[in-house]
Amino acid sequence: MYCITTNEGVDYRKIMIMKKILQFLILLLSLALLSGIAWLIYKIAVLFISALSLLDSDVSVAIIAGSATIFASVLAVIISRYFQIKREQEIAHREKKVKLYDEFLVELFELFIGDDKNKKDPKDLIPFLREIQRKLILWAGPNVIKSYADWHKVLTTKPARAIQMIKMIDFFLALRKDLGHSNSGIQREHLVRFLLKNPELFMQEYKKNSNVTFEEMSKLEKKLGLLDDK
Repeated sequence: MYCITTNEGVDYRKIMIMKKILQFLILLLSLALLSGIAWLIYKIAVLFISALSLLDSDVSVAIIAGSATIFASVLAVIISRYFQIKREQEIAHREKKVKLYDEFLVELFELFIGDDKNKKDPKDLIPFLREIQRKLILWAGPNVIKSYADWHKVLTTKPARAIQMIKMIDFFLALRKDLGHSNSGIQREHLVRFLLKNPELFMQEYKKNSNVTFEEMSKLEKKLGLLDDK
């Protein structure tokens, strides 16, 4: 098992605060814009009603009915277009996430379960992780960034411990949720099975002691005759 370090002190708490401030400013700008539009509509409505009061009642009724029809049609088109644009943006954003998350998982799985000839050295992942962190800030959802920060916090500790694997699994689950998948019924041990040869022993020892090291588990595997003799 490996302990990956990025040698880069990224303050995720500050990043999250900056994102919240930016979101708040965007909200304020949106409210100001909507308030301006509402005021403009109100003034036009007042002028329109004042003009109608000067006309014959039959003419006024006809104008109001025609205006209501036109307004309803325009509003329906605007709402339909809004949801269409929003849907297109969500699809484009999701495609970005799928590509990013898949690229990330390919590199990680090469580290853990790649064949001996092509297996990556953990040090080779340092530049890759730095680049991925930048992309996560741009495209990942809040839960993904929080899960990555929790994983990164324990990732740099040595010796390698079971908690590092668990936090990585939690990060994987956050990736799935961010893409709209349900994690219902999925336990950590299900994903650990994809990465380790003895997942049951790993989970058993982790539940006893979350700080158990992989070196200690390797000795236990050897003692139980669970390691390959190659």
